[in-house]
Amino acid sequence: MRNMMPLLPRSRNTDCFSDTSIRKLQEAMLPYRAGADGFLFTEGEPATKAFYIETGRVNLTKASDDGKELVFFTFREGDLVGQIEPFRDTRQSFNAKPSDNSLLGIVDKKDIEALLLRHGDFAVEFMKWMGRMHALTQNHFVDLLHHGNPGALCSALLRLSNLYGTEHENGICISEKMAVADLAAYIGATGTSASKMLEHLRQEQIISYESGYIVLKDLDYLRKGCHCEHCPEPVCRISR
Repeated sequence: MRNMMPLLPRSRNTDCFSDTSIRKLQEAMLPYRAGADGFLFTEGEPATKAFYIETGRVNLTKASDDGKELVFFTFREGDLVGQIEPFRDTRQSFNAKPSDNSLLGIVDKKDIEALLLRHGDFAVEFMKWMGRMHALTQNHFVDLLHHGNPGALCSALLRLSNLYGTEHENGICISEKMAVADLAAYIGATGTSASKMLEHLRQEQIISYESGYIVLKDLDYLRKGCHCEHCPEPVCRISR
């Protein structure tokens, strides 16, 4: 693609852990290679494992009442995925579907609990990770429930820019090609509705397309459209 610049800086959801804590977590993991034809876990099953992504991606999805699959988050390399709440029994709130040929590390809840009991620094950092994950979930529900589809689309574009953004002469380019169906799944809209909203943004010169990539030209408009509260970058994302 022409005029593409390096990726903008971005974080992983495990940046709250020190290198020492990450090594402790990795020492407790078992390697697992996943394909795209199954799930790591499904909504409603006991939350007994977490997954550290070495390579690939994992989508967290949720089924709506009308049977549509909503994509809530996309996690990538260096992220930890799973609804683990230590010392109490909980169930997964989402489905976790890996991309093809993802390499993961599986860590049991009991091993995480052992690390929490043995290492105070790890315990503090793990609580920060849990807080970040709760904030991600809360913010996505706010987008869907309070801002409507147009506001949710503005928010999704901003969050995608924090995940895939590259500097571009006309603004910020989302360096991952996004199909209309994918954006529709992020905001709980139909493909037709998402297409119309994107075309409106293009006509208003809020976004443009270049070689199939979306370029965000007016970030202020998008922030106003979703009542942006300027959340920190680790929270303002589709993922991680």
